[in-house]
Amino acid sequence: MNSVFRSNLVLSLAATAAFLFVGEQPLRAATAGKTPIAKPAMTKTTITVTRSTDSLYYAATPAVDVNGNKVADLRPGESYTGGIAPGATVVTASSWSSPGKSSYSFTAQPGKTYRLVVKPHSGNFLAVMAGGLVGQAIEGHGQFEIAPEQ
Repeated sequence: MNSVFRSNLVLSLAATAAFLFVGEQPLRAATAGKTPIAKPAMTKTTITVTRSTDSLYYAATPAVDVNGNKVADLRPGESYTGGIAPGATVVTASSWSSPGKSSYSFTAQPGKTYRLVVKPHSGNFLAVMAGGLVGQAIEGHGQFEIAPEQ
């Protein structure tokens, strides 16, 4: 019984090694002696989003999304810098503790840098004072606003 187990183990290892070796051969043959084709370099657009140090909503941490992908949670004074593809771009700031969100849309140009600021939205504070959570929901803008850096 032991010899059957050993022979099955050796056979399995040999078959796995053969598949790995054979699977690599066509790749080597296809690329041997050929010069790789260079893809044109695409100029990236850079975006920087900075959280202001204003005291309103100081403890809240807004989530920043770029084109629907979360890129950062910003504390006061922190920044996020990243590259995006040129074209239509939407940057959104929202907070889990408040309904609503703020967004800024623009068409990103190749090689350009965009600087945005996330700061407290005072209209939201007034809505909370007047109507609580219902007031926030009606106002719908969220605790933060996002706009180009001035």
